[in-house]
Amino acid sequence: QRCVSFLKRPTLPAYTPLYIVGALLFVIGFATLLLSGAPSTYIQTPWEAIPSDYLFVFTALAFIILAGIFFRPSRFLLYGVVLFTLLQHLYIPGVYRLPYGGDTWRHSAEVIKIENGTLDEVDHDTVSLGFFTIPGSVLTTPSYGAFWAITFFLYKVLAIEILSLNTWWLYILFSVMAPFLIYTLTKVTLASFTSFRDKEAFFVSLMASFLPSLFFPMQAYGAVSLPVGLGFCFFLVFLITVVVALRQPTKATLALLIIELIALFFSYVVYFLAALMVLLPIVGMRVSRNLKRPIVQHAY
Repeated sequence: QRCVSFLKRPTLPAYTPLYIVGALLFVIGFATLLLSGAPSTYIQTPWEAIPSDYLFVFTALAFIILAGIFFRPSRFLLYGVVLFTLLQHLYIPGVYRLPYGGDTWRHSAEVIKIENGTLDEVDHDTVSLGFFTIPGSVLTTPSYGAFWAITFFLYKVLAIEILSLNTWWLYILFSVMAPFLIYTLTKVTLASFTSFRDKEAFFVSLMASFLPSLFFPMQAYGAVSLPVGLGFCFFLVFLITVVVALRQPTKATLALLIIELIALFFSYVVYFLAALMVLLPIVGMRVSRNLKRPIVQHAY
């Protein structure tokens, strides 16, 4: 009986034809963008090289994934969301095949300077923050440090040209990690509320991983290699740790929060400040709650 059950073919879900259509549309979508590459052609927007019929493929895939989330949510769909995000962000690196925008070229040039040992000295511009005046490099250089370091590390390990590397590595990292991190953050957050059932929390988590990709900032973060996209991924990890620490406060989670806070400072200062805005009110409420506890005096 065990042999029979082992050799028994699994039953296919009712939505298999729809998933097959979705798989074919993914192949068509990726092939269309990769074959539309025009690195040696002068174009002002990538849509000058991408066929207009591609929009029908993209829209159909969005409807298929939404239909799956609404009517038959499963963990399999999370991989579909990741593929959809990869496809959505491919329209810039797949067409240009080079860094896009002045900022990406600037960061690529800085990494090349690091490789050649000719990095410019830090400027001495100052920034006024209320009563304090600090060097401008305190707010700018740390925001780029992690991005430059990871690019340089991958350049040394993979032996890929810096321009090509800066075109693709953050596109792949962000497109794969952002949906998983948003899904995890939503699921961990909803687990703190008993009013949500497992199926409801699963549906909301899948929807949360998919919907942000429809907004332009998320499209830009994944399509263009900039430190802000890397900082956003670090910030999502920090938020997940915050939720876990609120549910299970331990010394390990507290130490992890401190480490991630320091990492945020060196990944993107804006997200470091956002993390402080999240963390300080929580710490303040915990301190005030402890102060309000009555002091029990023991009589001997």
